[in-house]
Amino acid sequence: MENCLMCKGDLEKGNVNHIVDLDNFIIIIKNVPAKVCKQCGEYYLEHKVALEIEKIIDNYRESAAELTSSPPIKISEAFSAKLCKHISYNF
Repeated sequence: MENCLMCKGDLEKGNVNHIVDLDNFIIIIKNVPAKVCKQCGEYYLEHKVALEIEKIIDNYRESAAELTSSPPIKISEAFSAKLCKHISYNF
C-alpha cells in the first residue's frame, strides 16, 4: 500500500473536488479520482488525470470572457473578489 508524503498515512482510492486558483477566478472540478490519505486528507492524482485537468483548465482559460460588474462592487460588500466556476467532469 502506498503512503502519504505528508503524514505517512495510508492512501485509498477516492474522489475529490480539485480547486484551481487562477488570476481572476477559481475553478472547482468535482469528482476527480485520486488517491486520498485516510489520515490527513491530502490527495494525489495519477498522471493521466492531471493531464486531463490541465486540458480542462486550458480550454476554460481560452473560452473565458472578461466579466465586470456595473456598478462596481466594493470588496467589503462581496463574499469574494474572485469568480467561482464549478465544473463537473467524468474521468
